[in-house]
Amino acid sequence: MNLRIIVYALTAVVPVVTFFLVQGGSWQTDAPEHTTLEVSASLLAVVVGIMALVRYAARRETTFYYVGIGFLGAGLLDGFQSLITTDLFSQYSASDYPALMEWSWLASRQFLALFLMLGWIGWLREERKGAPDRIRESTLLGFSAVFMAATVIALVVVPLPRAYFPDFLLARPVELIPAIFLLTTVIGYLYKGKWRFDVFEYWLIISLILGFMTQIVFMASSSTVFDTNFNIAHVLKQFSYIAALMGLILSMEMDTAARLRAVVNNIGDGVITFNSSGTILSVNPAVRAMFGRLESELVNASMDDLLVPSDERDRLNGLTNSTSRSWRNRSTHVAEIEGKRLSGDKFPLVLTLARLNYSSGPIFVAALRDVTEQKEMDRVKSEFIATVSHELRTPLTVILGYLPLLSDAEQMPEPKVVARLANNMKHSGEHLLALVSDLLDISRIESGRLSLHRVPLSIQAVVGAVTAIMDEQAKEKELKIETEVQDGIVHADETRLKQILINLVGNAIKFTEEGEIKIQAAVSARGVIFTVTDTGIGIPYNQLETVFDRFRQVDSSQTRKAGGTGLGLAITRSLVELHGGSISATSSFGNGSKFVFDIPELT
Repeated sequence: MNLRIIVYALTAVVPVVTFFLVQGGSWQTDAPEHTTLEVSASLLAVVVGIMALVRYAARRETTFYYVGIGFLGAGLLDGFQSLITTDLFSQYSASDYPALMEWSWLASRQFLALFLMLGWIGWLREERKGAPDRIRESTLLGFSAVFMAATVIALVVVPLPRAYFPDFLLARPVELIPAIFLLTTVIGYLYKGKWRFDVFEYWLIISLILGFMTQIVFMASSSTVFDTNFNIAHVLKQFSYIAALMGLILSMEMDTAARLRAVVNNIGDGVITFNSSGTILSVNPAVRAMFGRLESELVNASMDDLLVPSDERDRLNGLTNSTSRSWRNRSTHVAEIEGKRLSGDKFPLVLTLARLNYSSGPIFVAALRDVTEQKEMDRVKSEFIATVSHELRTPLTVILGYLPLLSDAEQMPEPKVVARLANNMKHSGEHLLALVSDLLDISRIESGRLSLHRVPLSIQAVVGAVTAIMDEQAKEKELKIETEVQDGIVHADETRLKQILINLVGNAIKFTEEGEIKIQAAVSARGVIFTVTDTGIGIPYNQLETVFDRFRQVDSSQTRKAGGTGLGLAITRSLVELHGGSISATSSFGNGSKFVFDIPELT
């Protein structure tokens, strides 16, 4: 900020010093040279005006609209001045040449000063109202059109009064009018304070200071057309336009860079830039999280510090060679490679490498994606498919194995054997049906095609029905099912609520060798809370978070021993969530498990 204040001070002091140095100078111009100066100023002002209006369309900040109209109008009036003050057209004006020159200059300066001050007043209104100032664009455009039209008419048909007073301290006192407007606007924008951090308003104040110094120092002291002060004023006006243009250009560049930086910083993939020697130049937050390192530890480090040595790493190092021919027909290269975290852990990465060519040398951009979860999911799916295949094959083997014994009428086994075989085939068929039902349920849930029919149900009746269904299975393992149910009503889909409880109780029986399973239900202000507790093997703490995930099994060896695919809990969670509730599990390995879920009241 201190540097900016120094720049503002120098912007004001340098013209004053220049004024005293050039007094008595002999820099005289003529009408053609003046026309050249005004045409160039006109083009600059029009460009500034158009760019400011584009910025207003993009950001909807009223300051840009006022600045845009002000510079655009000033540019058009500068253009008209360059035309009307030529030898060809000045003869058609009702005013003498000095007056025409003075008032045509003044009109442009006053128009710009007025709109720049209106821009600051608009901001002040917003501050006092605490809300954006809704400007009527058509009203301002209409006002500016009337101003410019009246100026053109006056310069052509109205005999304008004398403007030069060589005997006065200020030879052109009317120049004080736009000077006062410009000084007020400078003070206003300094008070606004946005110049401390906003590049556009910083340069806009420089433009305003130059404009003010143009008016108060040089143009007000010009005693005759085309004298030294007159000419310096025209040059200084162009510098003021260039300052505003610089502010707009830098503001646009900073906005573009900020948008790009925001995108890079908020994408999930890591982004690293590095040079041909492998030195890291920049990283985004995803890279810092991925490798567990601070930005200061990554920038200026080597890419080799982040990647595990391999043939793929050697290939990537070859691609960063500035003489590599591998980039001639390809814009990117993709490689699967391993990364190294700060802890020393290795993890799989997919690295996409692109090359940007600069005069100072190539810069490489690497997009990194941690595919640890993807690899784990592929492994889990493969294990799931293997488990499902086993679960499908086992009952089918039983059924197909027994069918030949029952299909030969001449060698039919004894009735007791037939009954035993039929009972085994029945159990296998039921197991197969349950497996197919689970697969169909998970498919319907994932596709969003599973709907519920919620009706009032007796809590005791639902729990009683589930207990009756599961009691025989529990007795086969000499387990007891205890219930502790509060009387009340639950609004649920009867079939799906029973399925939830059967899945939880079935799992409890499956993984409990001795003890009991307890079903509890209690009415709360929000709905009904169900709890299923067992005294089984329990769940390791580090696997509790994934126990409800699809395609995951807590311990595949235990699951294989007990049977099943591990889909039950995934289906259970989905059914609970379809009711609007939630489910959780607590457990300690070897000491049983507790599953709690709620079914909220209908709202």
